[in-house]
Amino acid sequence: MSKHYGPRVPQNLPLVCTCAHVRSEHDDVCSGRDSYGLACECLSFEIDRYWSGLDSERTPPRPEAVAAADWWALQLAQPPVHGIGAQEQSDFANAATAVSRKPKTPEQIDDFRVALAEMIERKLSKRPEDWRPDNPSWASAFRTIAGDYRPAQELETAAEQAGFQLKMFDVPMKTVMWINPGIVRVAVGHGGIDEVVWQEAQ
Repeated sequence: MSKHYGPRVPQNLPLVCTCAHVRSEHDDVCSGRDSYGLACECLSFEIDRYWSGLDSERTPPRPEAVAAADWWALQLAQPPVHGIGAQEQSDFANAATAVSRKPKTPEQIDDFRVALAEMIERKLSKRPEDWRPDNPSWASAFRTIAGDYRPAQELETAAEQAGFQLKMFDVPMKTVMWINPGIVRVAVGHGGIDEVVWQEAQ
């Protein structure tokens, strides 16, 4: 699922943005679109994969969707620590993870990240009336990604689109993510305290 975000750049030009156009929220690189949503005409800019393959009729993932996908991709890049209740059970899960978990390649993780961001955006777009920046927690139950002993369905589907199968030990068990306007929170493990993993700059 190799994607290119923004207009094509000649290979002999540096991939460094020299424009003053819109920057993407997740890593402050050129989004490939100007303030009117038109394609950036800079001769050189840094590629932003979240804009790859998006035509004028499709909406790119909003910053909240990108941040959520980034967090889950990070979990794939490192062995998760499971907290599933009793210490003995958690120790067993972590030991099993160390033995059976197969590392993912950077390409797989990146493809997973892109697929998940687009999937989350579609999920959020299904209930536009519930996306209220003035009341971020409104209807947040409809914007969760939650897994128990099995990864959330959204994660499994994104992994399939990236060309691999997500196993129970690949991401933290009993984890819930809330994706709300301007803020993304996660509670990791059984009884975990929800923490802010991304917040829109004020």
